[in-house]
Amino acid sequence: SEEARQNGAKLILQKANELYPNHLIIMTGDFNCAPGHTAYQELVSQGSFIDSWEECRKISNCYTNSVSSTFNWFLGDFVISNFIMRSLQYLAFTIHGGRPPTWNRYHIDWILYRNQINQNLDIQTVYSAVETWAYNATQSSDHFPVISLFRINFKKSEQVN
Repeated sequence: SEEARQNGAKLILQKANELYPNHLIIMTGDFNCAPGHTAYQELVSQGSFIDSWEECRKISNCYTNSVSSTFNWFLGDFVISNFIMRSLQYLAFTIHGGRPPTWNRYHIDWILYRNQINQNLDIQTVYSAVETWAYNATQSSDHFPVISLFRINFKKSEQVN
């Protein structure tokens, strides 16, 4: 339910701040709600987590793709990315979540990260995509996997003589 997702997001934030306040956290999973829904906003806006797919779209040298949904009903990308299926997804997510997500993205599986390692080290998304490859034209799951690669950036610390 929407209430369970919201409470789950709040609990994740509470435990992350309590147990790992100054650590890098990479969180993956099927969250069963699209960007724009309250649980997503709780983690990304209030929780300072970064959505690797969204972040990658903002970086010029980061590769991403435009697959519209991570949930595929075992049907594959061709079927779910056409106009009729996007329209049905928009309607379903609007009814299910109470507010429509963006027209172009119905990802319910995410890779989120919180970049709080230390002042000399951080990570940056360099690749984030929804993988639609199927073995022998058969989907192994009703969800496409989301894959992200990160670069570790070591910052030079200033030395005082």
